[in-house]
Amino acid sequence: MFMNDCPRISVVLFGVPRCSAVTVPSIETQILAPLRRCGVLSVTYHLFRQQRIDNPRSGEAGDLDPSNYDFLASYRGTLETPPDLRGGEDYRALSQRGDRWGNDAATLHNSLCQLHSLASSWEAVQQDDPDVVVFLRPDLLYHDPIAPDIVRGVAGQSSTAVVPGWQWHHGCNDRFAICGRLAAEAYATRGRLIGDWLRSCREPFESEALLAFAFRQSGVGVVAMPLRASRVRLGGHVVDEPFTCRCLTSPAVRLRLWRARLAYGLMRHQRL
Repeated sequence: MFMNDCPRISVVLFGVPRCSAVTVPSIETQILAPLRRCGVLSVTYHLFRQQRIDNPRSGEAGDLDPSNYDFLASYRGTLETPPDLRGGEDYRALSQRGDRWGNDAATLHNSLCQLHSLASSWEAVQQDDPDVVVFLRPDLLYHDPIAPDIVRGVAGQSSTAVVPGWQWHHGCNDRFAICGRLAAEAYATRGRLIGDWLRSCREPFESEALLAFAFRQSGVGVVAMPLRASRVRLGGHVVDEPFTCRCLTSPAVRLRLWRARLAYGLMRHQRL
């Protein structure tokens, strides 16, 4: 018998739902249904209420159907108008470092809005006192079921975070995560470390790099799982994702990914 075989699990939805008709069935089938079988589940959200999306980088331009938010009716959470963070200290400092995406810092601003959404969701989830927090974006199509044995393993390891083992770029993948209690706080509140990250790194901002930095600062053990998810654009277009690691030019990131993949194998073996 393992500890926390019936853990308290909080699922946190954050960001913007772009085409719920495509993504929500996969969230229910691949994520929520397996979680209900391995613990006591609650779902909360902090999402941005938008009427339109204009994103030249992704090629999206059009109205956002209000029905995208209908699936939230049975959950607890907050819908917020996207804030304008361009006047803030973090935006000014990060934009001075350079624009990695070359789109007039629009992606940088979107990243800061996501960090705001995560921090707000962390405040809301405290009342559930979870053993495990699963962070999900509602604009992803989840291809694989979440592994209940990994969830139970994380419940007994508060400082462990399980993230996708692909597209780590200059840090580690930040699209979704399974986190123990202490790791969840590091994941959700990493925006408060932007100043520290700027002092330690000379590169233009990248969200994956900030997440890896926050995990290191908090002593979080990172595990890389093979669970796949594709971005879904406005109108239902599913992005053809390369489920690989684009970090071959960085030996340090490549080594961290190798260790994280090994940790996944060990965790699964220990739970069998």
